[in-house]
Amino acid sequence: MISFWIPLLALVGLADAGYLLYKKVRHEKLVCFLGDDCDRVTKSKYGYTAGIPNEILGIGFYLSCLFLFGLSFLGHTFLLGISLNTYLVLAAIPASLASLYLIGVQAFILKEWCEYCLLSAAVNFLILAIALA
Repeated sequence: MISFWIPLLALVGLADAGYLLYKKVRHEKLVCFLGDDCDRVTKSKYGYTAGIPNEILGIGFYLSCLFLFGLSFLGHTFLLGISLNTYLVLAAIPASLASLYLIGVQAFILKEWCEYCLLSAAVNFLILAIALA
């Protein structure tokens, strides 16, 4: 069974990505507590992948985590002959790599930090670590 931490983390990530998307779509300024300009980060060209807002990709990842946990909770261990945990790892690896890349963008290119983005990265890394455990 997939760890009960997965849906909790996925809900945190979903709330974070949903808030960012809401603010982006409504063209509202993000309130940042670290003192940097989160809007400069989230609304930059790096806030999109192939024209899709990163928040939508994050929402898809977190919903897939919830879906896999739901199947696991219902007693399923495999889907199409592959373990549910393998699916979780295969989803969490690119999410974590994307987070690592975006942290690098914040640090070395934009030189601005977005705590919402850092929260998303932390959630992605934790989901991967739990899935690999």
